[in-house]
Amino acid sequence: MSNCRGKCCLYGADLDLAEQDKVLKHADLIGRLMDDSQDRDTANWFDTPFKDQDFPSGVAITTRLHNGGCVFLNKEGRCTLQIAESEVGDLKPFFCRAYPICIHTGTLTIDDENCPEEFGCCGVVKNGSKTIFDICEFELEYVLGAEGLKELRKVVAEAEKGLAKPALASPPKILDKAEG
Repeated sequence: MSNCRGKCCLYGADLDLAEQDKVLKHADLIGRLMDDSQDRDTANWFDTPFKDQDFPSGVAITTRLHNGGCVFLNKEGRCTLQIAESEVGDLKPFFCRAYPICIHTGTLTIDDENCPEEFGCCGVVKNGSKTIFDICEFELEYVLGAEGLKELRKVVAEAEKGLAKPALASPPKILDKAEG
């Protein structure tokens, strides 16, 4: 999202414990990439784990807040984990990369509560000309895979035609991006 200003990161980010482990494994690199406004002490990066069945391990953890946003946001509003990916690959947490697409109590949905005024980046405009497929194609494909996105488009098209009870042939497999 070229217009992203990181506003969705103002509340921290939830990630699976395996993702936390991956971040901590690369703590030296992340610390070197942090700017002078960020806290490099790994003890200050995460809050207390909590149960959440929407995560592969069933347990999630939230990044702590620092300077009014996620501890990994630099003073320009950019994610240090994403910057670090240029050296170590897939490091940005699943739900950060998928945002504003999220999974809440097992249901694929869009988070339109955290950034309701972000029309220039990832917000949906009520009665606007763009669909969620236009705005979040990358994120939907990331979560569902190419075949899952194709099937979702088909289901939506059937629903828009007024066909009764459109259903997926099988639920799309949500890839475990925390592993790897």
